Amino acid sequence: MLARLAAARNNTHPLPPQVLGQLRGVLVGRFATAVQGMNNATVGTQLALYGIQGPTRAEQMDPADLQARYALAVSAPGAPPAPAGTPPSNARMFAYLRALNALPTVATMTPDERRALLVAGYHESTAPITAPEAAVLDHAVRDWSTEWANRVGDAFLPLLADTLGAPIHVFQPMPATLAGTTATGGPEASSCRTGRPPTPLRWRSITRA
Repeated sequence: MLARLAAARNNTHPLPPQVLGQLRGVLVGRFATAVQGMNNATVGTQLALYGIQGPTRAEQMDPADLQARYALAVSAPGAPPAPAGTPPSNARMFAYLRALNALPTVATMTPDERRALLVAGYHESTAPITAPEAAVLDHAVRDWSTEWANRVGDAFLPLLADTLGAPIHVFQPMPATLAGTTATGGPEASSCRTGRPPTPLRWRSITRA
């Protein structure tokens, strides 16, 4: 797994979105704190680093700004018909603006809007792992005997599945009504040279105290 991380760090074998999403979802709190202390130039550099060019979901915009932009767009001469719903949902307003290419861009956002966008888009970014992120994950892998109880340790399972190239089914204690329900990590569509899918690895869940 350390070799797999090394390949991810030098970008010869990037980590899959499942691993990146798990890791960045855990790190987003500390990332948000760091963003508040960044100057405008650094925020711009970070947006580019994580491949964030603008909002991709309604939840990434301030509702008041979204609704104001929508009201302006839908009332413009020759505007397409308003979406269904009175009033339409934020998601429909967002889709309407996107169809008109009327969503805000990084260049037109205020500094505070760019900071909010950076935080909102961080944990969804599939950009290659950064050196600080890799260091955190590397520490969890090297000291798994204690780091499994750390939230970063949750990224260990999808990383292991990716390293082995096999899906891992997680069986968790649950009521009989939910028996048979599992969580899956790793490549589900990968196959062996024989053409048969790889044998899933069984991972028994550990309940943290």
